[in-house]
Amino acid sequence: MRRIVLIGDFQVHAMAGLFQRFVAIRTGDRLTYIPFHQRTEQPAQAAIRQADLLVEQVDTAPLPATDAACPRVPIPRVSAAFLWPFAGQPHPRNAPHPFLPPGPYGGEAGDRYLNALIADGVTPEDALDRTLSLDVARQVDLDGLLEATLTRQRARDAASGYRIADAIAHHFRREPIFRSPNHPNARIARLLAAQLFHRLGAQPAEIARMAQATTRSPFPREELPVHPAVARHFGLRWAGPARRYRLLNEGDFTFRDFVLRYMRYEWNAALEEGLVLSRSADLAAAEGRLTEGLARSPGSAEGHNALRSVLVRQGRLAEALAAGARAVAADPGFAAYRVELANVLRRAGRMEEAEGEYRAAVALDPANATAMALLAQVLVQQGRHEEAAAAVTDALEVEPYAPALRGMLGVRT
Repeated sequence: MRRIVLIGDFQVHAMAGLFQRFVAIRTGDRLTYIPFHQRTEQPAQAAIRQADLLVEQVDTAPLPATDAACPRVPIPRVSAAFLWPFAGQPHPRNAPHPFLPPGPYGGEAGDRYLNALIADGVTPEDALDRTLSLDVARQVDLDGLLEATLTRQRARDAASGYRIADAIAHHFRREPIFRSPNHPNARIARLLAAQLFHRLGAQPAEIARMAQATTRSPFPREELPVHPAVARHFGLRWAGPARRYRLLNEGDFTFRDFVLRYMRYEWNAALEEGLVLSRSADLAAAEGRLTEGLARSPGSAEGHNALRSVLVRQGRLAEALAAGARAVAADPGFAAYRVELANVLRRAGRMEEAEGEYRAAVALDPANATAMALLAQVLVQQGRHEEAAAAVTDALEVEPYAPALRGMLGVRT
């Protein structure tokens, strides 16, 4: 068992979560994540001194000096900032909230060009016209920005021994490899994790399982829309005029929608607060804020799913089923919502329908061991023991170290 300390930003935090799931569960390694800004604080320094291995993020400078006597493993920060040339500056009215610490339009969701229009008192409608007619390539050297971003990435790669920049250059026109400047999508997340896992001594089978299971990015699902002129300039196949982007937890919107919302500082505070309250014991407050938020954002799958959870905890299964169905309808490709709906169907005694939703979840996410295990339980309840055993065996291929799954094979399934 090793004491592994990981220092960096949210990218390193996500990598720590993947390593915990696919490797540390076997090795017993104890992981401690330290954000950059906390590395000099006393608790962080104590953890660093006691570490057996130090994972440190490489940005633009060499790794800083440290008193740690243990081996140091670098990991590069990754970015595709060239796709969002105006990002990085928060909205002038952006403010943190207890239920949304970064605020609705923090640096990762900010737009410097729109901020200038706000400062000039331009109306939202005029701002939209100006933005859509803007020749971004005349404002910004987009090809130069692309080359500069890739050059910096290659420098980080060289300093850490990784290969990320080539994958960004190869794929960015074909698929959305990032959701916002510093939030990579699944392909880059898998690549970064695989190279880190290798340096931390993971077994090849563990790296393969991680790659198979990470079909969705471990980073937040929110997206920053790409300016249509940027999409045209780079020939992005995935960012046409009709492309819709996920904004906070409110649903999917076009670039035009984003500009108008940004100019008006429009966002659904009730929904965001209700999502946080849904994880608390104050069910009445959670239901009230979610109901208010969903009236304004009826396309919010996350909001409907949170309301489902609140209603289930109150024993209101019929209403919970309706909320769960609305979540699935709003985001039919997200396996987790189907699993949650299936759980309510099972509680309501509707086993065949529950089985259908579990199977749909597995079809969407073939590495979803939780859905496979729950499917097995429903099959047992229907007396279909051989099918249940097969489902548990499939789940163990994804999560071979999960004791609960092995326990399921130890009883009559």
